[in-house]
Amino acid sequence: MNLFDMSFRYKIPVWGSILMVVSALAVSASLMAGDYFELKEDMVNDAETLGRALQPSLFAEMRHDNLWHAYEIIKAPLEDVAAHGTAKAENVIVVDDALRIFVAAHPKAAPMLTKLKSLGPEYAEVAESIGTMGMEKSRTLEFPDSRHLYYIMPITDHNVRLGSLIVVLEKAKVWPRFLANAWHGLQGGLLILALLLPINWYWGQRMTRPLVQLASRMEAVGKRLPADLDSRLYPHHDELGKLFDVYNQMLAALKTKDVMEQQMMQSERLAALGQLAAGVAHEIN
Repeated sequence: MNLFDMSFRYKIPVWGSILMVVSALAVSASLMAGDYFELKEDMVNDAETLGRALQPSLFAEMRHDNLWHAYEIIKAPLEDVAAHGTAKAENVIVVDDALRIFVAAHPKAAPMLTKLKSLGPEYAEVAESIGTMGMEKSRTLEFPDSRHLYYIMPITDHNVRLGSLIVVLEKAKVWPRFLANAWHGLQGGLLILALLLPINWYWGQRMTRPLVQLASRMEAVGKRLPADLDSRLYPHHDELGKLFDVYNQMLAALKTKDVMEQQMMQSERLAALGQLAAGVAHEIN
């Protein structure tokens, strides 16, 4: 059975429910997408805050070629946030102006004095991007199908640049917060639908029940005189209420016409009987 051929008794509530669900899904998808990008932006902002906090100390340690102190500086923040379960940075790498690894929070992943571009294709693009950066500008790099974001900040002081700070961010760290927010949003959406869908179904039935009765009575027109529509069934004065008024007016006109036809038939019978009686009397005379 075609959905468009269904009775209004079911069509209006069903279509209303479908529109509500589709609207809720569309709004939820839009909000979830916005929330995901906001979480990514928060992650980059955290990396920027970390970079600004580390940059002055790293400049001093690089100027004195103090690897151990530089290592302690970049390692401590990662250990601190990891202890609280909020770590988003996978690694922090410091490179010199020759794009060699000066120090890294995880030395096994980025050995000292290794060329940055030798760490992989993504790091090669990071190295190329660093070569085009200005003195004061930082930037964020994201590659297609990559698991990481790269936040890059130059290590400078008084127009002297000694290298760059690279904060390697793992995008998967966004998902726990994103899924938690999505779950809360889904619960709210389901609660709203649980309230709206019964109201939609009730109101749809309230509107269509009079239409169904009107349709059944209209089908009977021509076969017999249908019953009146109870004015209490739909007491409002909108287009639907006007349609019921017109139906009752039509029904009243049909009843008047039927009464007039019966009176005419009765008059014709009486006239015929009168003519018959006159003819009989004439024959008797």
